[in-house]
Amino acid sequence: MVKKCGGLPLAIVVLGGLLSTKRRLIHEWESVLRNINWKLGKEERLHSIIDLSYDDLPYYLKSCFLYTSLFPEDFRIKRRRLIGVWIAEGYIRQEGEETLHEAAENGLMELISRGMVQVEKMNSLGRVKSCRLHDVLRDFSIVKAKEDGFGEALKANIISSLDMSSIEKSLCPRLGVHISSERDEISRTSRVSIRTIFKQVAAYNKHARSILFMSYDQSFITKMPTFNKVKLLRVLDLEGLRAICEFPKEIGNLIHLRYLGMRHIHVKGPIPCTIGNLQKLQTLDLSEGNASMPDVLWKMEELRILCLPSVTTEAASHGQLKKPSHSKRSRSRELDEEEHLHIY
Repeated sequence: MVKKCGGLPLAIVVLGGLLSTKRRLIHEWESVLRNINWKLGKEERLHSIIDLSYDDLPYYLKSCFLYTSLFPEDFRIKRRRLIGVWIAEGYIRQEGEETLHEAAENGLMELISRGMVQVEKMNSLGRVKSCRLHDVLRDFSIVKAKEDGFGEALKANIISSLDMSSIEKSLCPRLGVHISSERDEISRTSRVSIRTIFKQVAAYNKHARSILFMSYDQSFITKMPTFNKVKLLRVLDLEGLRAICEFPKEIGNLIHLRYLGMRHIHVKGPIPCTIGNLQKLQTLDLSEGNASMPDVLWKMEELRILCLPSVTTEAASHGQLKKPSHSKRSRSRELDEEEHLHIY
């Protein structure tokens, strides 16, 4: 089989990952061999192998894999971020006594072992810290996600040219909005137009479940939209914007929200108490910013991951939550009835 891969490293890795899930029985390996069209050219043969490997994934892992299509090319996807959005979308299934986060991490490791996702960086404990997609696999995931109506990534050139028709036509339930940081494109993209993009996405996609904004430039916006029209939203990730903005009171209207990512966001004034309405929230990431949490964390009974800025928060000492120290590296953990609540 290795010879039939035509010397393509990715084909060998993905095929090897697929075979690793099979028992060492001749008929199972022959079944894989028969389902690949070896008469095709090298590139077509590679796509045939990837397609077969994708079809062999458990149903929930197909959704997990397709979610990676929302991130930009060569993007470093942090493990904690990816696991958080998977759980928020309800993809992860638990087995035995494992927690949701353990099950999600096991799912990520299976995608890695199958060669569908690549390890980008490991941490000091030998765990995956971040991952990425090979360009060919990313192209495959984008096409498959669009075909299945799963999600769509709006590329930087669409944003910079303000082609709003692309956003209006995109009715996929999951959107990754990529805002370019290249100077020539930024010069054509004003703060007003960026906010217009926010409004357009919310206005034309009322049934959106996930919206992720990603950028590499600072201070794109000074005021966030209210997102009143996307009341079914489960994931709202603004991590890449690195913005300085006001925190809208209407955030409390997103009662189905399970993941709120505001890493690097600097907030003018305190976070409104209406954030306490997000009783289904599982992950709240406010790290690398300056946000000060009101005394409402006790209302968020489903909260499992809480990432705080280095400043002291008002509510960290309320109820069962321990107050973290001023150090970013300090961590405190409190055992809940079902899972650990991790405070970073």
